[in-house]
Amino acid sequence: MEMLRARAILLTALVGLALGCSESGPHRFKVTGKATFDGNVIPVGEIRFRPDTEKGGSGPGSVAKIQDGAFTMGLGLVPGPHLATIYGFDGVAFEDVSEGQPLFRPYTTSVDVPDEDIVIDINVPGRMK
Repeated sequence: MEMLRARAILLTALVGLALGCSESGPHRFKVTGKATFDGNVIPVGEIRFRPDTEKGGSGPGSVAKIQDGAFTMGLGLVPGPHLATIYGFDGVAFEDVSEGQPLFRPYTTSVDVPDEDIVIDINVPGRMK
């Protein structure tokens, strides 16, 4: 009987730990990709995804750093239509600006995130200064 009680306590503790470690909020999918400007890798930058509410998107957005053209959304993204805004810099530090000079004005484009992990490659068109 004591062994049965010990097993029940252990099982209850394990279930409690599993529930306590579960993700909260909507399910997100892994998003990675490449960001280029006029076909060239963006040395340093940032990409911000936010749900496109005008097309029915909802939920949290996410932000990632661009390094040598590559980015990975740390928390992932919820599925649906999003707006992606890209900020790119030349990576040549000066004074107190570690990112360098902007390569272009912030660029926004539409992206649909499916119900699965995805690779998204975004090219910012040239002549945007």
